[in-house]
Parts: sequence; C-alpha cells; structure tokens
Amino acid sequence: MMDKRNSKERHLGDEWLDWEGNLEEYESNVDEGKRLFIIFSGIVLIIFLTATIFFLYMITPRLVQISPALSSAAWIISGALAFCIIGWFVLMVRSALTEKPSLFSFWGKRMSINYFIPLATKLGMKFGISKDRIWNSFIKVSNSLTRSRRQKTFNGRLLVLLPRCLKPSLKKELMEFSKCYHCKISVVPGGMEARKVAYDYKPEAIVGVACERDLLVGIQDFASRIPVLGIPNQRPEGPCKDCTVDLNQIKDAIEFFTGKK
Repeated sequence: MMDKRNSKERHLGDEWLDWEGNLEEYESNVDEGKRLFIIFSGIVLIIFLTATIFFLYMITPRLVQISPALSSAAWIISGALAFCIIGWFVLMVRSALTEKPSLFSFWGKRMSINYFIPLATKLGMKFGISKDRIWNSFIKVSNSLTRSRRQKTFNGRLLVLLPRCLKPSLKKELMEFSKCYHCKISVVPGGMEARKVAYDYKPEAIVGVACERDLLVGIQDFASRIPVLGIPNQRPEGPCKDCTVDLNQIKDAIEFFTGKK
C-alpha cells in the first residue's frame, strides 16, 4: 500500500487522503449524466416532504387543542412552502436539462450545493454509488445552470485553472489557448492555490479543470459570485498523476465565456 500523502510516483492532494492506492478498484474515468444527481436530489426532496407531512400529522391533535386556527395555519403555510420548493426544483431541473434561463437558475445551484449535494451523496453511497459519480453528475448540472444564464466576458478577465497533475504535453497545448483566446491560464497544485490565483486576478468567469472533489470545492467557493464551468479530468493512472482531459470541452467552455460560440 502506498503512503497516503507521498510516494515516488505521486503527491496526493488533500481531497484524496482517503485513497488507499488500489488501482484495481479505482474509478479512473467517471462520466455520469445529469440525471443521476437530479434523480437522487428528487428522492431527497420526496423524503423531506414526506417527513414534514408526517411531523405535521403527528402534532396536529396538539395544535387543535391549542387552537383549530393554528392547526389550519400550519397546514396552509407548510403547503405553500412545499409548493414553492417543488416549483423551484422543477424550474431548476428544466434549466439543467435544457440550458434555458429561468428565475431560479442561480438559486438552483446554491441550494444544490448547500442542501442537496450532502444528502444526495449520502443516499447514493448507500446504493453503492461513489461520491465521485454523484459529484460528476452535479458538476454537469452546475455547468448547465451556468450556461443557462448566458453570461459572457468580453474584456479578457477569463481565468482557466489547470491542475498540476495534468500531463505535460496537455499543459503545453493548453497554454497556447491563452494566445488564441486572450485569457489567463494558470497551473495550480491544489485548491488553496487555485483560490489565491482567483482572488488575486479577480476574473469575470472561471473555467476549472480538476477532479470532481476539487471542482466541487471550487464551485462552492466561487459560484455565488463568479460564473464557473468545471471540467472533470480523467485519471487512468489514479489520482494526482498524469491526468488527461478532453481539450474540446475546454475550448467549448472558453468560447462560451468569450462570446465566440
């Protein structure tokens, strides 16, 4: 078993300290559709609403004893909130699947990060679905919500963040993109350094290439202020070593933000 932090072959980032070094059981190329996260988020929502109804049902006799009007008010308010939450979820899913704008595109991402991601991840793992697969699906939902806002940047304040573990040949090729698209490209060793570059540069938009774990942290940090498109890398030799990425996806993301698409 390899050392969790250092070895002659790789230097694991903070998000991979739980990896034991078993390549045979490792998911090297995670590629999930948006529906995986949407389905588990829907299940979480159903569980929450069912629990709320059950709780109200249990306390209704007590509320009636206090005041029949109080019981009625509790059911009306809960019903109105449930209607709003279901409506928000439907509109969020619509934006995620069609990339068409809606009033709740931004809040859809924030609510998903704060509430649905932790619960959907726990639920998925009970069904044997790894958190990387759940997060890969969420990142695609997040990207669609970003695209649904149709926000562009035209003054060169686009930041492209690449991981240190990317193959050198790919880094070199991607560096040429900065000349073609007039954007800043930085290679960073981890999430902390990526945040520092972003805070110093103050970009109008970010294209991030990393593993699902680092991308999720980045989206949590910046999605409320800066539009972010995340592109999960592929890890045929395990995490943090000679990772690859689809260059066309990066090109597509850059062209979306620069208005060339």
